[in-house]
Amino acid sequence: MGVQLKRLGFHLLDWFDLSEEEMAGKALKTRVYSHVRSDVDLDEPLSDYSSTTYDITGLLRRLHARARPIGRMRELARVTRPNGFIRASTRKSCTVAKSFEDEVRSLQDEGVLVTARCLYDGRFIAGGGTRVFQAPDRDSAPAG
Repeated sequence: MGVQLKRLGFHLLDWFDLSEEEMAGKALKTRVYSHVRSDVDLDEPLSDYSSTTYDITGLLRRLHARARPIGRMRELARVTRPNGFIRASTRKSCTVAKSFEDEVRSLQDEGVLVTARCLYDGRFIAGGGTRVFQAPDRDSAPAG
């Protein structure tokens, strides 16, 4: 992912992995990331990172029915610049779970994010999809 983003002209690339050190090691070997961290808990604030730091943030293969996606999505939206994008790959068990849909709707109602695109049954993850959200311009977001 980082190599492609670098080719597209993105320069500040950081890799946060929620658990797997192996994946963080692979990311480190690409030499495109400024920072690589494993065992990151997005249910807690990324206290080392200020709001509106990134143009694009994303979770790859990490949203499923047992996860608590609302905290993760809220934190990604916080560190994403206004009008920046938040990408989340979801398993089918997550996308059909009513609680996930309710949580996304709640975040939209709060003005935390806006759905930009939903791609289901994409090649990236079997039986799931990719959702792309946009962090709204904070000046025009509805009051919560």
